[in-house]
Amino acid sequence: MFAERVMETDFAVAEGVDEDGEGVSGLSVAFAILAGWLSAAREDHADSQVADKALEWVHSSLGPERARLAAPAAGILGAAANPDLTVQQLADELQEDFLSALVWLTAGVVAEYGGGDVAWLGRHEDEDDDPRGLTRS
Repeated sequence: MFAERVMETDFAVAEGVDEDGEGVSGLSVAFAILAGWLSAAREDHADSQVADKALEWVHSSLGPERARLAAPAAGILGAAANPDLTVQQLADELQEDFLSALVWLTAGVVAEYGGGDVAWLGRHEDEDDDPRGLTRS
């Protein structure tokens, strides 16, 4: 699903404009997809432990270094640490690990709340999206 979205984004980036005719960057669209999934998961599970559970999964499954890198981005999931970081501050802090941290957190959320089934993320897609996760024109 994410790979399909990134491929779709690559085509849009190659054309250089988004649906509103504005310039678009693959990095910003990839961020928007991941952040959208994480925000939806946070809203769906108001148990205030979404970030903690996702970070615990990252720590136990991917290691403490990746959990440390993902921690600043956990504000998207409602973590108390760094909740007010802007996207730019987060990108500046994490640099090349920015999207990776979001992917790791998304994997943690899927493991903890989606039963390990990435298709679970599809329920967070807009109703105008098709089953492959691509936006309908």
